Amino acid sequence: MSIAPTEATAAATTRRSFLARAALGGALVSVATAGPLRSMLGVAGAQEAEGAELEASDALDNETFAALAVPLELAAVLAYQAALEGDVLDETATTNTRLFQTHHQTVVDALTPLLSEDAGAPGPDETVMAATVQAIQGNPDQTAILTALAELEEVLAATHLYAVGGLTDSSLAKTVSQVLAVESQQAV
Repeated sequence: MSIAPTEATAAATTRRSFLARAALGGALVSVATAGPLRSMLGVAGAQEAEGAELEASDALDNETFAALAVPLELAAVLAYQAALEGDVLDETATTNTRLFQTHHQTVVDALTPLLSEDAGAPGPDETVMAATVQAIQGNPDQTAILTALAELEEVLAATHLYAVGGLTDSSLAKTVSQVLAVESQQAV
């Protein structure tokens, strides 16, 4: 029994096109996260000197990273809660939204013990709250809500990607890499 060839063939990816797309993707992630991340790290007390810029080679200790990541992850938990409270999502989207919210809460629970004892109770990041939660609340369009959540996941994944190279604790770097993979998948 012979097998008939398919009519459409996939375009071959050359090494050149792959490297060009990879470089473009890396550049987009760098541009999208460098500014906001630098401003958030400055607020979170990541720098010893006032007004110093965070460079990719700067080291991040556990406490500094937790001070950056916990407010972002808390904001994600609240964003997913806002999506669930709207009663707009269908059954599949609701199930995934609850699951993704649980993932973010797990990250908060894992990173909160790393915060300084003097830091007090962590709160959600106000920038994320303003951008994402406000886009979700009262929105009657499921696609718009899911798009806002996907964009949030992309920002969180890019933030973790940017920070993971500077983490001084290899155990935390592995954990953050796993979180990065999950949040990248959730964005899709």
